[in-house]
Amino acid sequence: MLYLSAQIEDFPWFGQYILTKQPVMSRYFQLLIGPELLWAVAYCAALWLAQANHPPTKLLDKIILQTSNIAPLLVLLSFLLWYVPGVVRPWLLPRIWVAGVLGSHFFLEKAMEHYSKQGPGIGTAYMVGMLFSLFILIAGSVYVLIRVTFYQN
Repeated sequence: MLYLSAQIEDFPWFGQYILTKQPVMSRYFQLLIGPELLWAVAYCAALWLAQANHPPTKLLDKIILQTSNIAPLLVLLSFLLWYVPGVVRPWLLPRIWVAGVLGSHFFLEKAMEHYSKQGPGIGTAYMVGMLFSLFILIAGSVYVLIRVTFYQN
């Protein structure tokens, strides 16, 4: 497949477009755009939240409890990468799975580690967040596989 690399104005003596076999977007940049970047940003936010909760406040404790709802939403957002142009799609589903499971675990673990009242409630919130994340991974995978199988252009 040929990609456009220059305009007519850049090379007026050719009088036509210059075509090359190199894609305009760098391959490394294509690999950078992915679910790993989303989870790295989420992990940094969890680190910031954990550091901000010293001394513990009720507002930040409520936000930490809500991370069990935020993690499945981040998994759902990672499936939106199918609609971003320039993303390498052949290995995107396994990347979403690995990044989703590991990212959910580390995001929830780091955020809930600094909850002020450690007890069974925070452990249950971790399990709920992980189970919802796994459910969304399964449902999203089924959707993607059906879309790729039946609606591939």
